[in-house]
Amino acid sequence: MKTLEEQHSDYQRHITVLKESLCAKEEHYNMLQADHSSGILRQVEEMRLRLEEKNKTIEKKTQQSLQTTQERNKLNSELTELRDHMDIKDRKINVLQRKVFWGLGNWKAGYLFIVWLLKDA
Repeated sequence: MKTLEEQHSDYQRHITVLKESLCAKEEHYNMLQADHSSGILRQVEEMRLRLEEKNKTIEKKTQQSLQTTQERNKLNSELTELRDHMDIKDRKINVLQRKVFWGLGNWKAGYLFIVWLLKDA
């Protein structure tokens, strides 16, 4: 009987040790899981910050592109306007050359006419 009681006592101690071991393992598991979760959260936060930074860069580049496009359109408009003015001046010069070539009869009148045409230049 005494042997049975000792055996029973040994089993009880063994069960207690197993329970403590199980509790320690559960605690360790929970700590690892918490560390893992916090690591994942940290990674997610880092990725979110990088994404925000990239979005800001994209927005900045988009604004620069828009500004450059507007400036290019303005310069193209000015260039077209200058070409139109040059065409008008070229036509005036051609008219004057034809009139000088065919003669106006009075060189003073031709000179005054040329001055009058070029006064807008």
